[in-house]
Amino acid sequence: MNRIKKASTVVAVVVGCGLLGTLISFSMSDYWVSEDKITVTAPQLFQPGQLIEIDASRSTGTLTWAISPLPDAFRTYGKKACFVTDRDIKQYTIIISTDKIKKVITINLGYDHDITINEFQTEVISWIPVGHTKLELMKLAQSFRSIARIIDIEILTEDDQIIDATAWLTSDALGPALEKWKPFLNQLQARFEASPPTDIAVTWREVARALEAQDGAA
Repeated sequence: MNRIKKASTVVAVVVGCGLLGTLISFSMSDYWVSEDKITVTAPQLFQPGQLIEIDASRSTGTLTWAISPLPDAFRTYGKKACFVTDRDIKQYTIIISTDKIKKVITINLGYDHDITINEFQTEVISWIPVGHTKLELMKLAQSFRSIARIIDIEILTEDDQIIDATAWLTSDALGPALEKWKPFLNQLQARFEASPPTDIAVTWREVARALEAQDGAA
């Protein structure tokens, strides 16, 4: 929707005739319509350590970006931006503007627990170890989501690269709890090798949703 801006200007008119006319000043409004438009696609929720992409490619005009608090690595490329969320931040505010208009969006820490799961995700949930914690589920889900996003932007393209990156991220996310989760990761690897997915990013997101669904029930 175009935004209408208003500026005030002063107009002088003469009321009456000849030299006896009275000069009266008054204000009127001068209107113009901005052709700029800002259209943004961005997630509403995030998890710690998640790679977030904000897509404003359908916007018009030259865009200026600002984010608060400022992440360690905030990058813009064309009309898109990306950053990795900090583990201690609960909300980010992003301001996208042209020289005429601006749009403010917020992204909050959290999960969508209203999740419908499929047969594969039910199987994934069955592998989750007894004695798991909500924090472990959250961190592991975020690891799989981060890898999926990296695949989407074609940083990782080969299966071996994806598996190595997944192993590194999940190990880092679980830390001392890795030993507890090894049977889960082994089951997932066996399933992957027996039936390689056509789209690993989609599969990794399904794993993340399954973990988040279990998080909601934990």
